[in-house]
Amino acid sequence: MSWAADFLVIGGATDVSLHRLARVARGLGVDTGWIEYSRPGRAITYQPESNALSIDGVALAPKAVFYRMEYFVSGRVRTPAFHERSFASYALIDAWASAAGNVRSFNKRSTLLTALNKPLNLHLARAIGLSIPPTQVTNAMEDCAALLMAGAGIAKPVNGGDYVLEGDEAAALAIWEKGVAAQPAIVQKRLDYPEYRIFVAGDSTCTFEVRSPDLDYRQRPTYQLRHLEEGPPDPAILPRLKALARQVGLGFSASDFKTDPDSDDICFLEINSMPMFAAYDKAANGALARMMVRELGLLEDGKTAMQKEAGEFSPQRPVR
Repeated sequence: MSWAADFLVIGGATDVSLHRLARVARGLGVDTGWIEYSRPGRAITYQPESNALSIDGVALAPKAVFYRMEYFVSGRVRTPAFHERSFASYALIDAWASAAGNVRSFNKRSTLLTALNKPLNLHLARAIGLSIPPTQVTNAMEDCAALLMAGAGIAKPVNGGDYVLEGDEAAALAIWEKGVAAQPAIVQKRLDYPEYRIFVAGDSTCTFEVRSPDLDYRQRPTYQLRHLEEGPPDPAILPRLKALARQVGLGFSASDFKTDPDSDDICFLEINSMPMFAAYDKAANGALARMMVRELGLLEDGKTAMQKEAGEFSPQRPVR
């Protein structure tokens, strides 16, 4: 039995970004299905020989798919058992989507370290012509001492997953042994707002300006998002960012930039392969999700874009 929807959205039940993408796709007239892949008791089978994937006995055969790993359950709780189940099931979905030549998806075969390696991507961004802030990726106090002075710099994990800290705060929290911390961190010059997040899907982009009273705007819901239909203040960023996304193999990504308070340069910070996007799409009245659906080839030429922004998402095609 085949799964009949043209477009499948696959992810966690509480992933609001995926809920919004599915709702906008349906509002555009795209036949859209939903799969909560990591639910306990869910049967998932992948056959490497035929590249066939079935969930609860239903074979998947869409025209396009958007999927990502479920990192947290409701309340941002992550147990070892949940993490292992989510990662293993996601690996099967990623294997199928990456090898399925007749199924369109972003970031085919892009779960390589190149796409996830933040230090490498800073180097690649600089080489491609994007500005980056003065940076040391190190666990040696001697190499980053100037950036760890109060008000001078910030620190964040190499692998992501945590908030940005003031440099002096990070230094106080670290455990140093003869001037060496347990693990390296990305230590950078402290930049200022406005911050910019630029989504790239295929050859299309969607730019947002972010302002917040906090160092890391994700800490509190006090930030302001604004969709910049005209793109970032420096238009030269866009072709360079597209080139970077292609270089690291990402068909869909979101990159973060912040402003150097001394030069006013817009500096590249990182490229994200699985970014959250619900709040951004809401600020853009659905323009981001429409861009994603369009780049997946799910809209016919000349089709009228129908916007349905009201109401809660309710899956129309749940897997049994």
